[in-house]
Amino acid sequence: MTGDNTSKYVFKVCTENEIRVTSGWHKDPSIGRWIFIDDWNAYFKAVKDDPDYFLLAAYEGAEMVAEIAAEKKGNELAVSVIVDPRLHGKGIGRALLLKLCDEHTSLFGTGITSISAYINPENTASRRCFEKAGFVYIKNDDDGEMQYSFDVTPKG
Repeated sequence: MTGDNTSKYVFKVCTENEIRVTSGWHKDPSIGRWIFIDDWNAYFKAVKDDPDYFLLAAYEGAEMVAEIAAEKKGNELAVSVIVDPRLHGKGIGRALLLKLCDEHTSLFGTGITSISAYINPENTASRRCFEKAGFVYIKNDDDGEMQYSFDVTPKG
């Protein structure tokens, strides 16, 4: 399994089953040290009906390979990606970000001009993933997280 071909991945709206899978990945130190959600069921219930918040499960065939959280903030879409820890280093995160940027209108509606990520400066794996997908460092925000952005303004 490699992340080179974005067409082999399918995004589906997360259900409680996918959130259970993601909460299991959270137990892996490579993920748990960066994600600060104690109660995944409460998190799911809090955001599932919010029209500006999206939880997507990414599948390759029948296998869930990642979970993507996205929140609309005006013209910006803030995203995070959690890849199954058994699949780290295979380019899946990069491929999913490319697919998400390419399909953002069909996934999240119109009006989005940039897709952003806010990343802990010590999370070098996440920073590299977003950089390889074409995201550009913008600035450190007030919380010290590094803001990366991908311009999706319609051309022409």
